[in-house]
This record gives sequence, C-alpha cells and structure tokens, in this order.
Amino acid sequence: FADDRLDLGRSLRLEGGLRFALWRGASETGPGRIAWTTLSPRVAARWTPIRAIAVFAGWERVHPRLPLRYLQWGDPSAPHGTVARWNDDGDGRWEASEQGPVVARVGPGGADSAIDGGLRSPQTAGVIAGLDLRPAEGWWIRFAGVHRRASGLVESVNLGVTAADYDTSFIDDPAIDIVGPADDRPLPIFARQPGSFGRDRYLLTNPAGHDVLHEGVELTVEKRLADALLVRVGGTASRSTGAGGNRGYGVLENDPGVIGELFDQPNADTWARGRLFFDRAYTLKVAGLWRPGDWSFGAVANYQDGQPFARVVVVPDLPQGAEGIPAIRRSEHRFTFTLTVDARIERTFRVGKARIAVAFEAFNLLDMKNEVEEDVTDGPFFRRVTATQPPRAVRIGLRIER
Repeated sequence: FADDRLDLGRSLRLEGGLRFALWRGASETGPGRIAWTTLSPRVAARWTPIRAIAVFAGWERVHPRLPLRYLQWGDPSAPHGTVARWNDDGDGRWEASEQGPVVARVGPGGADSAIDGGLRSPQTAGVIAGLDLRPAEGWWIRFAGVHRRASGLVESVNLGVTAADYDTSFIDDPAIDIVGPADDRPLPIFARQPGSFGRDRYLLTNPAGHDVLHEGVELTVEKRLADALLVRVGGTASRSTGAGGNRGYGVLENDPGVIGELFDQPNADTWARGRLFFDRAYTLKVAGLWRPGDWSFGAVANYQDGQPFARVVVVPDLPQGAEGIPAIRRSEHRFTFTLTVDARIERTFRVGKARIAVAFEAFNLLDMKNEVEEDVTDGPFFRRVTATQPPRAVRIGLRIER
C-alpha cells in the first residue's frame, strides 16, 4: 500500500492512497479455488478558507478480505445434507416410517455445490462530503452526507432447480394495511414440482443485481464549557437497501453478508429487497460529561427507530412442505423505537501513592421496556411482543492505580 498527503498552503490539504492485494485460497479436500487481485484507491481533500469553516470530501473503493467460508462450496467435508417430507401421523414425534420423499439437497459441501471459476471480489465504493463549523469558542458543528454502494456481492445460486420447476398460484393478501382493503394485492405462491426433487445444484457466484445502497446524512453539535463540561448532540438519517441472505429479520437473515437461500428458490426471493438488519432510519444521541474536581458525572441518551421486518405468510400444503413467504418488503413494517439512558458517577481519592476511583453506573436508567421483537407470522398473533429491551442494570466498580 502507499499513502501520501500534500499541504497546499494553510488552507488546502490533499490525501490519497492505493492498496494492492493478491488473494489466493483453496480447499485441502475439495476442488474449490479462488484467486482475487484487487486495487483499492482513495482520495480526500479538506479546504479551510477561514478558521471557522472547513469543507471536506472524499471518495474510496474498498475490497473485503477473502472469507475462508467461501471455500466450503464443493468441499466434501463441508456441511451438506438432504431435506425430506415428514408425513406425521399426528403425534408430533418422528419415526423412520414417517419419512417422505427427499425434497432438496442443501448445504455448501458435497458434489452438488461448486465455486464459480470467475468469482470476483465484491467491492464498496462511496463518497462522503461535509462541513466543519466553529462559529464561536468551544463550539464544533459537523454536517456530512454519505453515499456508498456495495456491488458484486457473493451468493449461491441454485442452477439445478429454477423458477421453471415451480407452479405459480396467487392468494389475496392485505399487504401493508391489514385493516382496510385499499392496498390489497395478490401474493405469489411457488409450489415445487415433484419431478425436480433432489436436483439442486449450487454455484457460489456474483449474481447480477445483488448490491447494497447506503446513503444518509449526519449532524453533530458539540459545546465545551471550559475544561469541566462537555455536551454533544448527534443525529443521523439514513437508509441501507438490499436483499438479505435468508427470510426473516435477524442478523443471520436480513443481511447481505450472509450466504443463504436467496437465489436458491423463488419463495425466498419474494419481496427480498428492502431495509437491512442494521438500518435504523433515524437515530439521536445526547451525551454530557461534567468533571468538577475529583468528581465525574456522565450520561448518554440513545434513540433509534425500530428494526425493519416483513410480515410472513405460512403456506402449509405445498409439495415441498410448509413455507413462510414474505408478504411485504422488509422496510414497510418496523418494531417499536428504542430509547435508553445510561449514566455514570465516579469519585477519585488519593491514598498515599495510589489513586482509587469508586464508580456507580446505571444502564437503561429509565427502565424502558419497549419491544424489540414481535411475532411476524400472519395470523391472530401477528405483532405479538416476543422480546423487550433489557431491564435496568446497576454496577458498582472500584479501580486502583499505582
């Protein structure tokens, strides 16, 4: 890698860098091999026409490290298996005689999976620009915007069973407004044809159009009063749009870094694109620190919008078995917002040559109990609360420095 900085007088600073990387990976027990050659450039500039105003901007393109989990595809020692129908007699207990036909082959390992010989490294390119303002002594204000796109993302694609191997039907669905009929629309249901059972063949590749767009703005205001008091207020408005690797709203589902069922079967592709796991739309943080003498008082209040999710319709009588199908995009419903206030008080003493600090900390001081997860399955229990914010927690600590 190489980096350089150039100062043109006192008002303009230019920076640039370039990183070159060779990645080579191979499985010891499988045929999979990956070879990436990547260039990651960056440029940035900061212009300070007067002391109170600074304008900054930058652009960069970055590539991730080569994840070793990619080498599982086609490796006979990697996880793989089969999914079969369970013809239960009604007692809810599995017996060998109740096993139905093998429906699908799953997992990255084995002879039914492979790595694309031309697999490319994903890349993320983006710009950031903004202003730093110092209108008066002790004040600092930053306003910035960011636009970033990740492209060439990696996913497995089922080449052995395609959309042509499914029969399509539709059911009437209430869409977003589950009370009124104004936005009702048909929801597609894909029933797998029995002749395609067990023909799954997976290729780890870069599917066309699999990308993520992140864009947003942030505002930070900081005020320092002498050396004893610091107050900072910051807020963001942003959105991250893409397709999660699996159906659901969890970090192992609604995230493009997870290689899952996306592109493997059409019921998982329905309304797959939307807001991602880490998207919180609007956030606000207020923090304060006061240090009068040997005392220290600090508090932080955090607000963030709820996590995005999609209502799921469970269709029980499909040839491949019951399936949950997203009825809306993962952005048209959200869990409730969360708000926490954390505080800390510390008092220091000197005993001989030692410095002793006694601290009292409280997390979720207001004991907020907003829900953070709900039942997302369509039916009478839709949006029933299944998890809430952690309760108030208090901690007392002692620190000794010599």
